[in-house]
Amino acid sequence: MWWRVARKLGLLGLGLTLVSDVALGQGVYVNAKVRVPEHMALGKLRSIFTMHQRQWDDGATIKVFVLPDDHPLHRDFARDLLKVFPYRLRQQWDRLTFSGTGTAPVTVSDLDEMRQALRREPNSIGYLEGEEAVAGLKHIVAE
Repeated sequence: MWWRVARKLGLLGLGLTLVSDVALGQGVYVNAKVRVPEHMALGKLRSIFTMHQRQWDDGATIKVFVLPDDHPLHRDFARDLLKVFPYRLRQQWDRLTFSGTGTAPVTVSDLDEMRQALRREPNSIGYLEGEEAVAGLKHIVAE
């Protein structure tokens, strides 16, 4: 994608783009059956992906899906959308797992597996590239 090349060249930091890097890079998606508003506060998304919020507002358990730590989209998602370094996410997940107070999100191998997992699990959340239309999924906009 052109925005990754532009970022490597340092063009995005110079304000030379007309479109947000976050909007082009990744989008948050939930299973279409999840009852959440189209817009969600960044703090709430961060709380969900750090595994601190474990239930939706209706009490259903949230199933969080992520890509591998070294996947470029995972790094971009953590850094650009959640405003957290990917290694800090891993530290938080490991702390929850090793202390026995929580679990890490489910790691899927690629974007196709992410789409399938989000469609299959009724209370799931994850992320995909851009704002693609995917049957059975709902796009969530971070505020």
